[in-house]
Amino acid sequence: MNDNTPPPKPPFFTWVLQELSKPEDVPERMRVYMRVLWLNGTSEREIADTFKMPVEWVEDFVRDTSRTTKPH
Repeated sequence: MNDNTPPPKPPFFTWVLQELSKPEDVPERMRVYMRVLWLNGTSEREIADTFKMPVEWVEDFVRDTSRTTKPH
C-alpha cells in the first residue's frame, strides 16, 4: 500500500516557540527581522505581540543602529 501523505512540516516561524527570558537571549537574526518590519511600518506593539516579548525589548532592538549603519 502506498501512503502519499506528506510528513508534517515544522512551523515556519520556529523562533516564536522559543522561551526568551532576557534581551541577551534574542538571536541576532530575530533582531534583524524586527528591524526590517519596523522600517516597513509595523508598530513596535505589533512586533512585540508577534515575537511574544516585551515592547521595551523591541524598542531597543529596532532603534539599535550599531550593526546596521556604515562607518563614515
